[in-house]
Amino acid sequence: NGGWITGPRGDLVLWTPEEYRAGLWWPRNVLVIGRSQVILCLKAVFHGTDWTKCYT
Repeated sequence: NGGWITGPRGDLVLWTPEEYRAGLWWPRNVLVIGRSQVILCLKAVFHGTDWTKCYT
């Protein structure tokens, strides 16, 4: 998938750099085996046509 996190219909949602992909913590994970973990907080994410509001 080239680092893309996709939505339920396959739409591109978020791209993650390669160095963070191995430790990415998914909602249903109970454990991440590796040197580090990456947790995404998506509470304040702007998407769709609202992405322009992140600069205001």
